[in-house]
Amino acid sequence: MRLTSVVVITVLFCSAATAVLDARAAQYPERPIKVIVPTTAGSLPDVLARLVGEPLALSVGQPIVIENRAGGGGTIGLTAVAKAPADGYTLGIITGAYVAAAKLIDRVPYDTENDLAPVALIAWNYGHLFVRSDLPVHSVDELITLAKSKPRTLRYSSPGNGNPAHLGMKLLEKQTGIELVHVAYKGGPAATMALVRGDVDIQLAGMLTMEPHIKSGAVRPLATMAPQRLPAMPDLPTMIELGYAKTELTDWMGVVVPAGTPVAVIERLNKEIAAIVAKPDVQQRLQQFSMDPAVLGPVEFKKLLQTESRRLSRLIREANITAD
Repeated sequence: MRLTSVVVITVLFCSAATAVLDARAAQYPERPIKVIVPTTAGSLPDVLARLVGEPLALSVGQPIVIENRAGGGGTIGLTAVAKAPADGYTLGIITGAYVAAAKLIDRVPYDTENDLAPVALIAWNYGHLFVRSDLPVHSVDELITLAKSKPRTLRYSSPGNGNPAHLGMKLLEKQTGIELVHVAYKGGPAATMALVRGDVDIQLAGMLTMEPHIKSGAVRPLATMAPQRLPAMPDLPTMIELGYAKTELTDWMGVVVPAGTPVAVIERLNKEIAAIVAKPDVQQRLQQFSMDPAVLGPVEFKKLLQTESRRLSRLIREANITAD
């Protein structure tokens, strides 16, 4: 009888707790929501967070507060997300770069797959191959020819070891047999300015940071790593059509919350974000950044995180990449 009573009490307690959580989820949100961006203001993840955050504030009726927590290749910011209360009031921006960084740093205080719950994938992000404008090459083939004639002479910058820009260049070296010199910087802006100044010769980067330097004539785009030509750059060939299919490397950006966040809250956030990304003006802005809008639901996004975690681990291992 005593055991039966304990079981009944436990069931009643769990039912009551579930009812409380369901009631809170139904009333969500009741106060401002914080979005942690694991990098500096003005970076692509920050711009993306603000692009989605402003209309999200209107749709849910609560302020969206953007908080930048840079450092550790994104792991500092995502640690704050993972350790936050699982109530839907702390969101985080995650990218493939941050997943890769967590593979390189010893004793990261969270597990990407188990401590973070995917909410929505917002966009696919593609790198583009740029050279400094005074480098005497105007095509990928010419770049490969020059690199082969001068092994370990041409230098390329990246935002850090294991970053997708670094991995993409490693794939290019592997497929073409060239040998380049990698120079890691602390963040994308620093890596870009190194190319603009002429401190390095090549960079794999996004359009957001490079567009003004293309207009100024400081850098020259050679090709895109996207699987097809992009509307924002219809004249820029893809590496695939140029015969370098094995160099294709797609990054992505999405939203996560702490593991254990109520399913109803995650589904509400996913619905709101999907509606925002579907708006023509938001899609146009993403395409201007050379990004493809693409919302995945929580289940599909979780599968992507698992697949990407294993893929990036393999690429890092095969390229013998270590932490900075």
